[in-house]
Amino acid sequence: MIDVKTQVSPNRKKSRRKVAMEIGAIIVVLIVLIIFASVLLGPVVGPLIGSAGNGPASGGFADSSLKQDVWSTIQSYERTNGCAETNSNMITVIQQPDASGAWVESWSVGACGQVHLYKVHYSTNAAGETVYSVTR
Repeated sequence: MIDVKTQVSPNRKKSRRKVAMEIGAIIVVLIVLIIFASVLLGPVVGPLIGSAGNGPASGGFADSSLKQDVWSTIQSYERTNGCAETNSNMITVIQQPDASGAWVESWSVGACGQVHLYKVHYSTNAAGETVYSVTR
């Protein structure tokens, strides 16, 4: 009987460490590609798909209660104009708070397949409460 011994050629043999490094490099490349795609496509796709859920998007300076009030106002306006399907896409501060504490935000809203921009002006009344006005 012949004793056969199998051996891998030294030129073809990869160490576990080298394989792990190659897999790690592939993962890093995939992560970079995903981040790059989200940065490039985010401004294009974001307004079309809206935010998760049906609440106001993140961003801006208002607290969650005030943002929900603004969002309800915008949704009411859209319903009045025949659109019940709304998504809050993005909130951007377009005027930083001044000495009186007033500031302005831009709200991007997906409504019945279109993107509508709203300006929300925040200020403080005589009682020290934050009040807002919404314009489109």
